[in-house]
Amino acid sequence: MTLPTPTGEFSGRLALVRDRLTTDTVVPAFSRPFVLADVALDPANKRRFYNFSGDLSGRYIEALTGLPPAETGIDLPELVTGLLQYQQPDGRFGRADLIFSADQIADQHMALLWGNGRLLVGLTTYFLAYGDEAVLRAAQRLGDFLLTTYDACARPEVRQRLNGLGAFGFICFTQLNEGLVLLTRCTGNADYATRAAAIYPLLPPRGDQHSHGYLTTLRGVMMQYELTGDPAHLRFVIDNYRDLVASDDYLVWGGVKEYFGPTPLENRDEGCSEADFLRLSLQLYRATNDGFYLDMAERCLFNAFYFNQYDTGDFGHHHCNPDNSGFRPNYRHCAWWCCTMHGLRAFTDVRQYAIYQKNEQVSIDLFLDGHFETDSLAVAKTGRQYTFTLTPKTDQPVPVQIRVPGWAESCAVWVNDAPADPMVDEDHRAGYWPLTNPWKPGDEIRVAFTYRLSLFDKTLSAVLPESVEDTPQKLALFCGPYLLVADDRADPTFVAEPLWENILYLNSLKPAPAPADTALPEAHYQATYKHEGFPGIFPTTLRPMSEAGWGARSYTMAWLWFMSGRNRDANHASDTTNIPAGNYAAMTEKS
Repeated sequence: MTLPTPTGEFSGRLALVRDRLTTDTVVPAFSRPFVLADVALDPANKRRFYNFSGDLSGRYIEALTGLPPAETGIDLPELVTGLLQYQQPDGRFGRADLIFSADQIADQHMALLWGNGRLLVGLTTYFLAYGDEAVLRAAQRLGDFLLTTYDACARPEVRQRLNGLGAFGFICFTQLNEGLVLLTRCTGNADYATRAAAIYPLLPPRGDQHSHGYLTTLRGVMMQYELTGDPAHLRFVIDNYRDLVASDDYLVWGGVKEYFGPTPLENRDEGCSEADFLRLSLQLYRATNDGFYLDMAERCLFNAFYFNQYDTGDFGHHHCNPDNSGFRPNYRHCAWWCCTMHGLRAFTDVRQYAIYQKNEQVSIDLFLDGHFETDSLAVAKTGRQYTFTLTPKTDQPVPVQIRVPGWAESCAVWVNDAPADPMVDEDHRAGYWPLTNPWKPGDEIRVAFTYRLSLFDKTLSAVLPESVEDTPQKLALFCGPYLLVADDRADPTFVAEPLWENILYLNSLKPAPAPADTALPEAHYQATYKHEGFPGIFPTTLRPMSEAGWGARSYTMAWLWFMSGRNRDANHASDTTNIPAGNYAAMTEKS
């Protein structure tokens, strides 16, 4: 499918989910009654998950607050004013009959806490953007209500009772810290953040639980750190993040599944969790300046997050293969009740983090097409080349530094068509290419990359291409930041049963022609392979995971068997159909 904008993939995907939430071209449309159904509670006209009161409505308000009103066409103030009329006398939204005592708390109580927590985030985010005092008063009343539930929810017997309830579990309580920290930002009252700091230590170990709630809690703890600077908050997040990415719950395409653990309740991904992991990685990068976290964010964005999006603009779920080697075909599972809005929210975070002003300097950290309003900078992408045009908001020259990512074999930079001064050793160690002369209005910078072809084993450790022997190894192949996969829309024969031990010859890799409407023609590769089920050597095309998820969902294989092909070359040197002996050109090609 062709993206609905000539600008490029990032801006096209963002526009697609924005339009999904603000127009009526896809069913169900986000009309005012539809959005407010989780607080209006009309028994005669129920909407799915209305019992998670404030979940959809709060996410909708938060997501659209991050976009200029002219870009959405939605009268958000009118919507928020309409929502406030449904607040209960004790400050909650939703069922007034739920009693939050230790002997009564069960799944429906947790559903209300989750939804009210998401609504508190929506209201506080809206207040920070619009400054409506009525909204702030409603948010304070809601925050005060949520804090009244602490004593009962924190009791050990309640926490034990909620074990194994997934999306109704204890993470519905721990995720309240995000909204409470935002409430401190809105009011200046430190008590909300202080009380929130007592909530997150109750987060259960990762184990077998709902990943969205777990990661949302960690994002809230990062906000605690951003607010207070207390290193204990940062250490809590880093320890849990590092534990996650070192576990089997972290997947090669850069994200996590909906549920943690070896026997999850549902063996599928979730757009909310991918968005959370992406946003948390960006928070950690900004807090630590450690490029590891930016690399993790980028891998998630270009692979797990992009793959998760449907061509309607929605985000949602896709069922994993039993061995987590990829994804199997599935009906359209658009989670309009949560993932679609959380996806848009993640896009606005990425847009803020990709290119930003830091210490009087523009830092280009992520390579994305589009317009970045913070620095009045427009970016056009053509293949592996990016063109940056800056219109500074002042007449003063602006220093610029450009990140040189680890997935780049090499990088070239031009300023107004003249080669930029080369990097020095210190620049290489820092991972940034500083431009010697400040950037002036009207200047144009071009950056061109050679993508590195990289291999990873099941432990997610890098494997040198020259170390691959003629014993098959199960590996994942990346072209620059993009995970390359086999899928049945690119090649139905490759995934025809039996397919589990098809062997690809590594030394046959070469750039492949790509369809005209593809977003990433530079990341299509051809390889020859031996099918498990029948004799012969055949070509197949590997393409970016994000494209395999676009349009009709395909059978997708991320983990593939590779062998070098060198011995085969020697045995069949006279075979004109054979791959060239020892040809690793694609692994070192400079383009």
